[in-house]
Amino acid sequence: MIGGNYMKDLIDDPELFIIPQLIDTLDVLNNERKQREKEAPGTLNLYDLNGLSHLEDYHSNILAYLLDSNNDHRHPEFGREFVTYINNEYLSNSLPAYSMLSVYREKKTDTGRRIDIFLETESFCIIIENKIYAKDQKRQLIDYYSWAVQQYPNKQIFLCYLTLDGSSPDEYSISKNKLEELDRHGKYVALSYSKDILAWLQRLKTEPGEKVLSAALVQYVDLLQGLCSQREEDSMELKAIVNTMRSICSQKSKIELSQ
Repeated sequence: MIGGNYMKDLIDDPELFIIPQLIDTLDVLNNERKQREKEAPGTLNLYDLNGLSHLEDYHSNILAYLLDSNNDHRHPEFGREFVTYINNEYLSNSLPAYSMLSVYREKKTDTGRRIDIFLETESFCIIIENKIYAKDQKRQLIDYYSWAVQQYPNKQIFLCYLTLDGSSPDEYSISKNKLEELDRHGKYVALSYSKDILAWLQRLKTEPGEKVLSAALVQYVDLLQGLCSQREEDSMELKAIVNTMRSICSQKSKIELSQ
């Protein structure tokens, strides 16, 4: 148990007085969240309900389904929109003209490894390695890339590493030098759910009669926003914390100047 004298010392110490102010802010935010939950309209996210948000395979299944023009969503532009987004955002529109041929889920390599999602066009291929919380495996990315280069010698090979926040892979999976080489030649892209996948999904358009497809997209976007702390209530709380931190730092600067 924290005694009163200890808390008083924290408050009196100019280096530590930030702590009780942060605690007060978090208490206020917690109470506000509880009040919003009481007043909020009813909601239901089937992905959340079934505990699927952290499972990479489910995300890969959904992404591969949307990317593949042969699936029942009947929107071949979904996959084209994804490639266009990567081309515009990361590759300076350097991709050659193409026609989407196939989208593979768990494409098997000659060593028995399985690529999460593999896009093949007439002129290039895209490897997508999907990482939510799982760790990189030894030589995983370099093995994928080397296999694809050998398997498709007449096509450009692009490596996409997809994480929640756009993190880089571990050197255990691909060396830093090789990754930098691929990056210099425009063959490597670090994608994030928080920015890139959400941006792509929010560009997808459905027809008025496609209520089930539209609802599924809305649910998936909501799931990713929750996973990436981008739901409205999360944004409000983050903004309040940032504003409090700024205020505290400003107060601390004034105290230091006055000493």
